Amino acid sequence: MDKIFPLEKNFCKIFKEKNNPERIKTLLPKYISSRISKWTLEFAKESYFKVRLCFLNNKTNHIFYFNYPNIEVIDDYGLLFLLKIYRLYEMLGMKIVDYGSKKDSVVIYNKNVDFDKLSRYLFILSIRDGQQYGINFTKEDNLLLLSIFASTELYFEDKKAKENIFNQYLRESIMTDDFYKKVAGKKRSEIEKEVRKSFRELKSENKNFVRNTREIFDLQYENLLLKLNNFFKTEEFKKFKKSLKIKSFKYPMKKYFGKEHLLQYKFFKNLVDNFEKEVKHKLSNS
Repeated sequence: MDKIFPLEKNFCKIFKEKNNPERIKTLLPKYISSRISKWTLEFAKESYFKVRLCFLNNKTNHIFYFNYPNIEVIDDYGLLFLLKIYRLYEMLGMKIVDYGSKKDSVVIYNKNVDFDKLSRYLFILSIRDGQQYGINFTKEDNLLLLSIFASTELYFEDKKAKENIFNQYLRESIMTDDFYKKVAGKKRSEIEKEVRKSFRELKSENKNFVRNTREIFDLQYENLLLKLNNFFKTEEFKKFKKSLKIKSFKYPMKKYFGKEHLLQYKFFKNLVDNFEKEVKHKLSNS
């Protein structure tokens, strides 16, 4: 879909570099940023659009969709853009899975995703969502589970996923309750400056900070995976796996607008239907 909504080479990177909790500042393509309202960006944030574009362009294999099918935009252009994105998901044959979230969260994923690995990832999400199971997690385990969730690594057991998870682990270690109190009300760019400052201070106080933290992380991570792998063999997990509701993704546009906004629904549906025709024509002639 790069011909429809192209992205710069490193647009989908999350972190600046290895062993660094600092996130890259997201600069949206001009075809979004030049038309979307500043109120939408203040409310939804650039990352809201980033993850959806990266998934569309096959840079990631899934998106976590909180409070589905709500769309966190304020202006009509932002809404139309996301409806177009979701129509493209439909055209690409994406799947959606309902894992019983208490917060109406779902995961949309591409058809190449390994179902067993997806099931394990969804189990992690359900824990973060507050679900209780017959498995006891320590304080250290919960920090790792949070790091997996926030790093958006679906294949969290793979070695190559560990770098982003470790960066997020460093980030979570820095962003304590005291940290959040200090940055309360500040802009995202200012929060990143505080992350950078705190990280540099920790490295200045202990030149082996990153290495020592990595050793602790590796040990705790292996222990967590062992605990999870033992649980994945239980009947309780098998029951969770069977409870997953999977179907082809189709965004419920009519439900989103509701009975009170039928005219808006028809207007936006017409625009999205025409967009689909344009896409098919463009792709067939490329």
